[in-house]
Amino acid sequence: MFSREERGWGHRREALHRIETLAVERGCVDALIETLDEDVAKWYARCGYRLIACLPEYCGPWGRHTLLKSFASQSCT
Repeated sequence: MFSREERGWGHRREALHRIETLAVERGCVDALIETLDEDVAKWYARCGYRLIACLPEYCGPWGRHTLLKSFASQSCT
């Protein structure tokens, strides 16, 4: 994870891009992400992931967010 001081410098996007590139090289056609953190779900959405399911109050007050990204149109800007 990245500290507060490191946030905003593009480290997360760069790490995600590297992971996605490796996934494509290994033949993956899409990626599925699950998180209980709404802010994290929003960040993945900004990176091209599409929210495909949300279960409100899945774990107490937190909802379960499931996001999908097809690598046919890969971009994380």
